[in-house]
This record gives sequence, structure tokens and C-alpha cells, in this order.
Amino acid sequence: MSQLGSAYEALGQYDKAAAEFQQALNLSEEVHGKQHPHVATFLNNLAHVLDKQGKYEEAEAMHREAPALAKKLLGGEHPQVAMSLNNLALVLDHQGKYAEAEAMYRQALALIKRLLGGEHSQVAAGLSNLAIVLREQGKYEEAEAMSRQALALIKRLVGEEHPFVASCSSVLGKVLSGRTKYVEGDQHFERALAICEKQFGKGHANTAKVLIGFAESQQKRGNHAKAKLLAERALAIQEKALPLGHLDLADTLETLAEIHTGLGNTKEANRYASRAKAIREKLSSSK
Repeated sequence: MSQLGSAYEALGQYDKAAAEFQQALNLSEEVHGKQHPHVATFLNNLAHVLDKQGKYEEAEAMHREAPALAKKLLGGEHPQVAMSLNNLALVLDHQGKYAEAEAMYRQALALIKRLLGGEHSQVAAGLSNLAIVLREQGKYEEAEAMSRQALALIKRLVGEEHPFVASCSSVLGKVLSGRTKYVEGDQHFERALAICEKQFGKGHANTAKVLIGFAESQQKRGNHAKAKLLAERALAIQEKALPLGHLDLADTLETLAEIHTGLGNTKEANRYASRAKAIREKLSSSK
């Protein structure tokens, strides 16, 4: 059931994924009892899907339960504890609870370094995650330092053309834009876009993610026309590559609503905002 749930999640069919993970969790509790590592794993899986559905409060409750259970069963120094802390940080970030999210990311990163050493891809991921939440709090100097470390580390580990390099480059682009280092920020977005187009193709959802990040960066500094072109490219890709009710679609539609507001196109802004609202309401109400 967990493999099927993962397959549904990868397809963006979150309601089906949640149902499969819930069944797996129920069965695991019935067979092993509630105090078992498999239960902690299925809690994480289910909470992750709930987070993607925008059911943040429910996801947070499960994500808080998972690390406590993992610590009790596996001890404090275990990769599953770090994963659980990272997932909790993610859902806290989505709710705007940035200070607590930062604390969780720092705990997860410190644990991963102790367990795996400094030269590991999970360390790069932790640094990049921390950079994102620092940026959201306006801590741009530290965010830039963390993001540069993440990018340099992942390049050493996997080379210049890996998709993970694109992800870290995109994050650094966002951070540099926040520090008004626009030229260098745009260069990192362009690099991330080139890698994604090469590795995945121009019509892939991962390419769209870079485009929408680039668009948001342009929008925040008032380049509404360029932001519109980038966001429209992202939306066109997502409408073909993702299910119609995918959360990423809602995010892109909301970005386009903000862009059209900046352009003074109230009618278009309302149209995009209404589409985004419909997706979020459908996701949050799905069982």
C-alpha cells in the first residue's frame, strides 16, 4: 500500500495517496502496535501528502508525532529522526511559522552532519532548506551564506549538470534577488533553467518550478511584464504536465494574479485568483 501511495503522490493524485497511506498506517498499527518504526514512517508519508493538499494543521500534528516516536524507538541519533524534523520544518514554513521552522531545520541539519559528515547531499539539502526559511524572515546575509555553501557542496558531490544543482541555483537566485543582487541572481535562475531543460525537457514540471521562481523574483522588484511571460510559460507547462487539481498550479495561478494586479489588470487578476481558490478548496476538502 505504501508503494501505491507513493505512486499516486508522484502523479499528484493526493487524495488517493492519502487514502493508501492511511490504510498502511492503520494496518501497521494493527499488526505492530503504535510504538513501531513502520508507524513513524507511515505517519511521515501521510503527513507529507496532507501538507501537499494544504491541510497544514492536520499535517503539522502528524509531523510533530513522527519525530517524537522515531526518537523513542530509534534513539535521537538516527536519520529517520532528521527526516521527521525536516518534514515538520517544511509544514511550519508553509504556515508562516518561520522561527520554529528555522529551529527544526537547524536541528535536522546538525543531526545529519553528525551522522553523515559534512560532505553529503543531505547536508546540501539541509543548507538550502535553511536558506529558504532565513530568506523568508529577511535574514538575507545568512541565507546567502547558507545557499552558497549548499550550491558549492552539491557541485563537488554531483558535478555541474545535476538537477540538484538546478534546485540549489534557483534558491540562491531567490536569495540574491532579496539582497538586490539582481544580475547575479538572474544568472543563477538562468543556469537552473538551462539544467532543467537539458535534464528533464522544456515541458517538465521541474522546469516550470524554476520558471515560477524566476517570475516571482522579477515580480517582487517590479518587472511585471517579464514576470508575466515567465509565469505564463510555467503555467502552460504545468497545465499539461500536472493534474488539474495540483497544488503547484494553485501557487502559479496566485503568482499570476499578483502579477496582473501589478500591471493593473484587475479582471485577469481576479480570474487567476478564482482558479487558484477553487483548487485549494478542492484539495482541502478531499478525503
